[in-house]
Amino acid sequence: MQEKKELRISFDISTIDNLGVKLYSTIPPMLAELVANAWDADAHNVWIELSDEKKSIEVRDDGCGMSFDELNDKFLKVGRNRRVELDADATESGRPVLGRKGVGKLSMFGIGKNIIITSSKDGSTTKFELDYDRIKDEGDSYRPEILEPDGSELNGSGTDILIKNVNRKSDFDLEGIENGLRQRFHVFSKDFAVHINNDIVIDTAESDEENYQFS
Repeated sequence: MQEKKELRISFDISTIDNLGVKLYSTIPPMLAELVANAWDADAHNVWIELSDEKKSIEVRDDGCGMSFDELNDKFLKVGRNRRVELDADATESGRPVLGRKGVGKLSMFGIGKNIIITSSKDGSTTKFELDYDRIKDEGDSYRPEILEPDGSELNGSGTDILIKNVNRKSDFDLEGIENGLRQRFHVFSKDFAVHINNDIVIDTAESDEENYQFS
């Protein structure tokens, strides 16, 4: 019988608290981390959906995506230094790498406790859920729950991150979030755009470099 494959994430819970829950208590810096991940995945577009009704945030990109093994060995490995591991400061397409210590993913736990991640690469899709409370309870033995992909999350390659049960009572401040992203993401490229709720498009080709906008 073939051994069932499992995803595994292991690190001290204080790492999540100190580098996620406590460090990222507002939305723009957390989104900037996820946008940076999409940039490093050579995505051309990032779609951000903020739902007041569902109290959720979804971030989807059309980058290279990750296989099951890559999710285990890279995404779920906290503290991974991509520059050192790959001995490269640029992505496959030649973009400067933004990810550094592999802790940006923890930023999501500062905003919500339940996170569903779907990633597609080379025709294969992996979908799983990270549960903050279960991580605290199970510690080093935590195995994310693998979910059955329904095919609606992604079209082609890319990664979709859904943060559920967002820790807020008020509605999302779309203008404030957009401005916060512009101030934090200092990358200038003509083939990268960020879409927020299908109404706000931060067009990298038209932004003003002097104002630290996407450009």
